[in-house]
Amino acid sequence: MDYRIGTRGSKLALVQANGVKSRLAAAYPGDTFEIVVVTTHGDRVTDRPIAELGGGAFAHELERALLSGEVDLAVHSMKDLAVTLPDGLVLAKAWTRGDPRDALVCRAPAKSLADLPSGAVVATGSPRRAALLRRMRPDLVFTGIRGNVDTRLRKLFEPGPDEPRLDALVLAAAGLKRLGREDVISEYLDPSVVIPAANQGQVAIELRACDAELKAKIDALGDDHAEAVATAEREFLREAGADCHLPIGAFAEFRDGRFTLHCVSGPAEGPVTVEHRTAGEVTLVGAGPGDPELVTVKGLNAIRAAEVLVYDRLVSSELVGAAPASCERIYVGKESGRHSLPQDEINALLLAKAISGRRVVRLKGGDPFVFGRGGEEMAYLLEHGVECRAIPGVTSAVAGPAAFGIPVTHRGVANGFEVVTAHAKNDEPLALDYARMLDVSRTYVFLMGLARVREIASGLVSAGRAATTPAAVVSAATMPEAKCAEGTLADIGDRSQAAGCASPAILVVGDVVSLRGRLGFPCAGRRFLVPVIEGGSRRIPGLLRALGGEVDERIVGRIVRIDGALSPADLEGVDRIVLTSENGRLGLTDEILAVVRAKGIRVERVREVKPDVRTLHLTQPDAPRVSGVRHIDVYRNDPVPIEGEVDLSRYDAALFACASSVERIFAAAHGSTRCAAIGARTHAALERQGVEDIVTAAEPTAESLVRACAL
Repeated sequence: MDYRIGTRGSKLALVQANGVKSRLAAAYPGDTFEIVVVTTHGDRVTDRPIAELGGGAFAHELERALLSGEVDLAVHSMKDLAVTLPDGLVLAKAWTRGDPRDALVCRAPAKSLADLPSGAVVATGSPRRAALLRRMRPDLVFTGIRGNVDTRLRKLFEPGPDEPRLDALVLAAAGLKRLGREDVISEYLDPSVVIPAANQGQVAIELRACDAELKAKIDALGDDHAEAVATAEREFLREAGADCHLPIGAFAEFRDGRFTLHCVSGPAEGPVTVEHRTAGEVTLVGAGPGDPELVTVKGLNAIRAAEVLVYDRLVSSELVGAAPASCERIYVGKESGRHSLPQDEINALLLAKAISGRRVVRLKGGDPFVFGRGGEEMAYLLEHGVECRAIPGVTSAVAGPAAFGIPVTHRGVANGFEVVTAHAKNDEPLALDYARMLDVSRTYVFLMGLARVREIASGLVSAGRAATTPAAVVSAATMPEAKCAEGTLADIGDRSQAAGCASPAILVVGDVVSLRGRLGFPCAGRRFLVPVIEGGSRRIPGLLRALGGEVDERIVGRIVRIDGALSPADLEGVDRIVLTSENGRLGLTDEILAVVRAKGIRVERVREVKPDVRTLHLTQPDAPRVSGVRHIDVYRNDPVPIEGEVDLSRYDAALFACASSVERIFAAAHGSTRCAAIGARTHAALERQGVEDIVTAAEPTAESLVRACAL
C-alpha cells in the first residue's frame, strides 16, 4: 500500500515526520510512505504569540487534509492537538515518548535558573512556563517570543539591532534533542516543579477512524506505558477545559510503583494551582447476565458511588442509570465487527481516569473474569500502581440456561460443566479441541457463539459426540426478549435460526438440556406483562418470577389516600370493618385506630362483602357496592401515564387484577396476546377491548390468577 504522511514544514516537524516514516518503512517493507507538507495557520501567522492563535493552530489544516483524503496519516507534536478530535479522526496508540522536560537555555555566564541575576529577561511563549518560573523567581522579567527553535536561539545569542537583549529562554527538551541542539541546554527543569505542557515530547499520529488496517499497523509499534501517560495527561486537559491562553500543564510519571499526575492550572492572570495527584481505585463490577435485578447488592452499591462509570454493551440501561447524576459515563462496548475502543485503549483509559483521583467503576456484563478480560484490566492497573478490586457477577454461563430451567449440573445427569469461548477473530475457524469435549457426564457451555452454532455442532459430531446429544441455544437470557431453541447437535443450528435467536446467545450441549421445564421452573423462558399500581401489591409479579418467568411491570396507577374520608363518627353502630384490598388500611389513621380499639371493632380482610348493617366496608370509588353494607371510599386509584410502547405480541400473557388496569393498558397498547382476569368485572373489561383469548381466575386471588394463566 502507498501511504501519504502529512506534516508541517518546520524543521522540527519534518524531523518528527521522517522519524515516523523511517520506522513504518522498516516495519512494513511492502508498503511505501511519502511525506506531504501542509502549511498551517500557526506557520503563516508569525507576528502574534502562540497563545493568541487559539487551539489547533498547528493542526487544523492537517486534519482537513486527512478528512479530504489528501493524506492518510498526520504527524503532530501531541501537545499541539485539541483535546477533542474532529468527527471521523482518531489517534493511533502512542509510541515511546521523548524527553518531556522543559529546558533552560542561558547566555553566559549563567548556567542555571539560580545563576540568573535579579531582573534578568527570560523569553517564553508559554503562559504556563512563565507562571511556574515566576513562582520560583519572582524577581525575573518574562517576555514572549515566537519563531522556530533556530530563530529563538539566534534571538538569545545573536539578537538583531532592533531586538531586545535576552538572558535566557525556555524550550522543550525533546525538540532540542531531535534537532541535534542538546548542547545549548543549560539546565533541565524538574518536571514535577516546572510542569511541562500535557503530552510534551510525545509525537501523535492521527488518522481516519475508518482506516482500521492502517491503524492496526501503527498501533503494533505503540507502547503501553506511553499510551497510558498520553491518555492521562489529555484527560486532565479535558477536565481543566484546556485553553492555550491559560497556564495549563500536566506530567504523569510512574515512580516507586505508583503513578503520579503533576498538574498546573489557573487563570490567565494571577496565581496558578499546582497539584500532585496519586491514582484512585478502580472497581471491576460484574453486571450479571442482563436483568438489572441480578446484579449483586455490593455491585449496585459500587455503581451508586461511582464518579466515573466505564461500561460495556451488554450492561442494562437501568444499571448505567443507577450511577449518580454527576457521574461521568463512558461507553466502551464491543459489538461483532465493530469495537468502540480496543482493549489496550480501554486499559489506558481506566488508568487515566484513576490517576484523576476519582472513584472509577468498570462495569462488565456477567462476571468480570469469565471471558470478560477483567483479569487483563486488573493486571494492567496493578502493574501501574493503581489499586483495583473486583466484585463478582452472575455469569450468563450459568444464569442463561437456568433462566429456562436448564441446570448446568444435576445429580445422575451431569457431574460438572465447562465454559468455552466460541469467539474468534473475523471469519477464522475456531481453534477448539473437540476431542476433549466428549464426556457425556459433563455439560459444555459455549459463550459468544451464535454465529458458530453449526460449526461447533459439526465439530463435536465429527469428533465422536452423538448427533442426538441434546443441545439448546439461549438468546438474550434473563431479558424480556429472551428465547430458547431446543434440539440436538444434528438440528440445533436450524432450530435456533427458526426461533429467531439473536446475540448475545449461549450454546448448551449435554443431557441437562432434557431437564428443561421439569425442575420447578414451569414459566422459564416465558414473558408476562403485569400492570401494577404504585403503592399497591406486587404479589403477582413475585409469583411469576418465582416460577422462572420474565415479568415486565408497567405502572398504570397510583394509590392515593382520601384525607378525612373516615371520621370517628362514622364508626357509630359498627361492629366490623372489612377490607377487600390492603389499600383500605389507608383509612385507618391513628385517630381511627384508637376508636376501633376502644370500641372493640374487628378489622378483617375478606374476599367477598356480605350484607350486614353493622359492617363498614373501606374501599375506593367505582368499587362494587353491596346493599345492606355501608361503604366509605378511603383511597383512590389515580391513573399514571404509561412509559414506552406496549406491544402485547411480545408477551406470552398479560395478567390483570382490576378493570381500570385493562382500560389504561389498552389505551396505549397494540398487538394481542392471551389475557388473564382476576374476576368477572376484569373479564368484562377485557371483552370490551375486543380481547378473545381470556382466562379467568377460579378465585379472586393472585395465586389463582397466576395458576389460571401460567401453569
